[in-house]
Amino acid sequence: MAQVALLNDELEAGRRMIEELRATGFEVVAAFWARLADDNAWNLYLASPAVEKQGRDAYLKVYATIDRMPELGLDSYDVKLLRTDDAMAKAALEAVQAKPEFTGITRFRGTSLGGVSVDGAYIYPQPQSVPTA
Repeated sequence: MAQVALLNDELEAGRRMIEELRATGFEVVAAFWARLADDNAWNLYLASPAVEKQGRDAYLKVYATIDRMPELGLDSYDVKLLRTDDAMAKAALEAVQAKPEFTGITRFRGTSLGGVSVDGAYIYPQPQSVPTA
């Protein structure tokens, strides 16, 4: 199956969505776009402790952010929430932690992310920690 690249607009929309969520106190520990091998669509995956702590309310917060930012062109079905212990989330986190000097989006070139077959993935960097005074 031919791999279809993700558009820069989608990568930017995801980045802005993640920044907005973090700015409102919604913790995102891993974030990436992935296209599963058995699916034609790209989805934005967000791993957050809010999924474990808040359940359905975590989804409602994400959906409210999508509704507040229609300029991003994201729909609720584009975004998938993951628990922080999800295998895909852990693999994405490991991929960016393996390159701490690289602060851009990491293009994942493997065929399996956390044991899930993928046709491609783009992993966002972890947020830079802000030093406290």
